[in-house]
Amino acid sequence: GPCISCPGKDTFKLDPSLNWQVSIHPDSASDFIESGMVISQGKLIYISEFYLPVRPIVCRNIADGKELWRWIDPDGRLAGGGGRNNTGLRENLWVTTEAHNIILMNLESGLLHKKINIGQDNAGSPRSRINGNCLYHTFTSYQNGADEYMVRINLDQLTQWDTVFKATKEDKFEPFLEPPSLWINPQLDSCLVFSLGFYNFSNHQARERFIVYNLKKDELEWTIEDYVDEGQCSTNPILIHENKAYVQGQRSFHCIDLLQKKEIWKRNFYNNGYNLSFSICNAIIAEGMLITKSEQEDIRALDLLTGQTIWENLNTGGASPYNMEYFKGRIYFAGSSKIWGIRASDGHTDWVYSSPNEKINSNAGFISGGIVIDKENEAIISNDSYFIMSIKLPK
Repeated sequence: GPCISCPGKDTFKLDPSLNWQVSIHPDSASDFIESGMVISQGKLIYISEFYLPVRPIVCRNIADGKELWRWIDPDGRLAGGGGRNNTGLRENLWVTTEAHNIILMNLESGLLHKKINIGQDNAGSPRSRINGNCLYHTFTSYQNGADEYMVRINLDQLTQWDTVFKATKEDKFEPFLEPPSLWINPQLDSCLVFSLGFYNFSNHQARERFIVYNLKKDELEWTIEDYVDEGQCSTNPILIHENKAYVQGQRSFHCIDLLQKKEIWKRNFYNNGYNLSFSICNAIIAEGMLITKSEQEDIRALDLLTGQTIWENLNTGGASPYNMEYFKGRIYFAGSSKIWGIRASDGHTDWVYSSPNEKINSNAGFISGGIVIDKENEAIISNDSYFIMSIKLPK
């Protein structure tokens, strides 16, 4: 049959559902995108999986898919770690972190702006987050008995790391920090909101501590102890909305009122007929609801004030750990080799899209890297393990 990934030539006409598609790596039978894709200034940036153990950072024009630049770490150190919780943008810089390095690329030139090594004795999660003009990063220091550190660096200056928070072992429980979210309190102080997990490897017990840290005062303001029943949060950042924090447990959701300093509701999804996991897929706030999706084939909307279910769709067929995005009344995600469009108002499945390349290769499907919405061109960009493509959004 015709090759669907042949270098230097197109073997069939572009499907009318697409704006463009290009081979992820022309010389390979298949490939996929390892990182969370990011769009900025008309450019798409991602990390490709092909070059192992060193993976290239690739930048393309979102209008036509043309490759603008690619960068391969000459030291052979970039081994990935570019998930959606681990890439960010600051003006003309694209930032990613992996176990031992933080890499900042100039979006326009494709040149390395700076690479910062955090030390071979330190290991990042690797997860990081940009809040304002600072990059926050968490890592474990194996020189200090597996202590956990949250550090930050000013991306406009890149002169030094500041230690914001340190967590140490408590009894037999080892600490695990997640990157923070930023909340501006009524006194206009910048506060970090994050969860500190502890795990006892000897008996597999876990517990979580909710923390609000005031940056202006440089002090821990208040905590809620052991508030997640199943003991562990997901790796997703805490959502901040109207002075409330929405926390995603591995099998539950929690709403904490940041003004009253207390939890006002929680929903558990491991009893009463539920057995769901939310450890990877992100929740989003859209149309005044908290939209949640487990790694199974369900998606639901919860009331922001009460946590009660507004609607649920239990049969999307979209079993997937990949990200959700909201755009113009629909929630989109990739799952079960397809891309799904769910109507935000009532949870109805509006749109299911299969790769047009399935007609040539049955293995073509949306199984890695998730999606990103190209708002400028009203399109979804994703990949089917052979091609990266711009898909026209349904009307």
